[in-house]
Amino acid sequence: MGTARTVAMPAFEVQLMAVTPPAQYGTANAPHTMARTMGELVGPLLGGLLLALIGAVPLFLLNGLSFLLVAGAVLRDHRARTVPGAAVAAHPEPATSASGDGLGYRTLLRDREVALYTALTVANYALVMGAVAIFVVRARSLGLGDAGVGVFYAALGIGALVGGLAAGAGNYQGSRVFVMAAAAAVVGAIGIALFGIAGGVLIAVAALVLNGVTGDLEEVAALTGFQHRLPAAIYGRFFSLFLMATGLGGVIGSLVGPVLAEQLGAGTGLALLAVPVLALAVPWGLHAGVAGHRLSAPTSVPALEPEVVGYGLFGVPSESDLIPDGRVGGPALAPRMSRLA
Repeated sequence: MGTARTVAMPAFEVQLMAVTPPAQYGTANAPHTMARTMGELVGPLLGGLLLALIGAVPLFLLNGLSFLLVAGAVLRDHRARTVPGAAVAAHPEPATSASGDGLGYRTLLRDREVALYTALTVANYALVMGAVAIFVVRARSLGLGDAGVGVFYAALGIGALVGGLAAGAGNYQGSRVFVMAAAAAVVGAIGIALFGIAGGVLIAVAALVLNGVTGDLEEVAALTGFQHRLPAAIYGRFFSLFLMATGLGGVIGSLVGPVLAEQLGAGTGLALLAVPVLALAVPWGLHAGVAGHRLSAPTSVPALEPEVVGYGLFGVPSESDLIPDGRVGGPALAPRMSRLA
């Protein structure tokens, strides 16, 4: 299931780019990110409740049925958008980004912005999942008992809901979007560290709400920024890299968080997990915000000339076969030699 998700999610992201005008990427990403985050938070709680009510086998059957329903909805939407005989997409990509087949993960990671953000994603998810792994410990230490785990999940969910709503109203044009994402990551890391040392329930809950808000803001801002810088064929592979980073970070946090909490205490353990986030967010935000370059598809892909109407009478080029020659004294029309060959 995890493998299928890693394949399906990038395809969905590329399709989202294909049907969304670039100016509305952030607005489209916000509800998607919010739904994904809410699903990751609400899923365990809902699964535990249904497990107690209906048992394991019906629960797995319902879970599988939900995937089939989503697949059917996506297929129906795809057929509704498909126009017979249509040859041009609603928002076509430039010719230079027509193919990203030659750009693998290793090449992507050679780009400093992509490499730094991938490492930041690993560190960020390790921090959050490290905190989730010790929810029971913190709930008991704050006098909430095991029921406090649900309170903490609810706090993250409320934060994600608020963050998703706020992210949908943002403007993600220009390089400052990466500075915004880096700042959100820093604030979110501070929130988790504060959750680890909080001596009261209200402070702990507020810290988790803060992390939920900044988590969605950071992801929407960063992913939208990369959508503007990466052609669609490359962005799908980048999003696969992002998903692998989230999975790796989640595994690291789930394993390391409880160990650090047991050996050093919850506050010190989460503070140590927050250090890599702070150390990576600042240089990534500054470099990505200042550099502002666009990663292109491989140069081996030829840039095709626009389609033309054809030749005129007696082989004379028609007006659509003529392009400005750029000579001094004003633009003149000159034939495209490749079209006359």
